[in-house]
Amino acid sequence: MTCPQSCILEEDDTGILLSDRKTGIWILDTEDTGQAAVWLERHRQPGMNVLVLRDACCSAFEDMTDWEIKRGFLQAVWTGDHPGIPAVHLEQAELADVQFLKEHCPLFSEQELLNAMAENRLYAGFDSRQCIGYCGISQAGRMNLLFIPECNRRQGHGLALEAALIGHLMDNGIIPYAHIPESNLAAVSLQQKLGMVICPEEICWLKHAG
Repeated sequence: MTCPQSCILEEDDTGILLSDRKTGIWILDTEDTGQAAVWLERHRQPGMNVLVLRDACCSAFEDMTDWEIKRGFLQAVWTGDHPGIPAVHLEQAELADVQFLKEHCPLFSEQELLNAMAENRLYAGFDSRQCIGYCGISQAGRMNLLFIPECNRRQGHGLALEAALIGHLMDNGIIPYAHIPESNLAAVSLQQKLGMVICPEEICWLKHAG
């Protein structure tokens, strides 16, 4: 979460609407669904992406025909101390890593992976012997990639790799957080084992269809 780059667009006693200048993402946090609709109408733009932090608004916006909605996400936030010296060493990913992920991790396109590599947001994790997996962050600083190859799974590498990424983000003044599909029980369990705090309300993403 990177607050210094955010601009307050709307604010009252019920909540707030922010715009992140770097990523172009809007953040809506209010329990007043009527006010939320007014704010979005006032500032809407074609292709506008809005992160909605209140479950009531997520439910209210399902019937809005000019917005596409993606529901079912939980937000996990690191609120503890620095995790200390990591067991995994992070290095900037290279083209060979992008090619490997393109073939084995279909969640991201090759161009998305190349962009993340070029912007130093994609990392390869190494233990004392070998590369054990990959991790990355979005432009907004959200942890959005954690991939362990099949041959390295069920050895605790996922926990070690994400702990290293958490430490890296904290070293750079960024609060570690992630958005997890509520249905992905393994991912939710991993965050809980790490000590991430799972926020109680569902979050959703809105994209203006215009």
